Amino acid sequence: MSETFALRGYISVTQGPVATPTGDFGLTALLESTLTLSKKHAATVSLDADAVEVISLGDIATADVLVITNVTGGQIVVRITTAAGATQIVPVTDTLLLISTTSPITAIDMQRVAGVVTTCNILVGEV
Repeated sequence: MSETFALRGYISVTQGPVATPTGDFGLTALLESTLTLSKKHAATVSLDADAVEVISLGDIATADVLVITNVTGGQIVVRITTAAGATQIVPVTDTLLLISTTSPITAIDMQRVAGVVTTCNILVGEV
């Protein structure tokens, strides 16, 4: 059974009403992406210890979509390994969205700030 992953909306950066004019222009970018997922795995992750925690991909061999949301408690550090063999380290304080269909994700692990219980929601999907 396939499911549809859809990302729709926009990103906007504008000058606030009390900002000192800088001459910089604002930016608005539309977000529109739709993928058909053959599999997905979603979980709430609670990082209760300081050690690195390997994140399960469920029954997904490689993930083309990674979404981490609702990070609460503190920052997490996410290590993402792709089929290209590269590992990227990304600090996340709120939300991470990654779509990579040309070099899918093969492994994910996370680590919290020492001594700070941290939770987040994670979704991985395979095209």
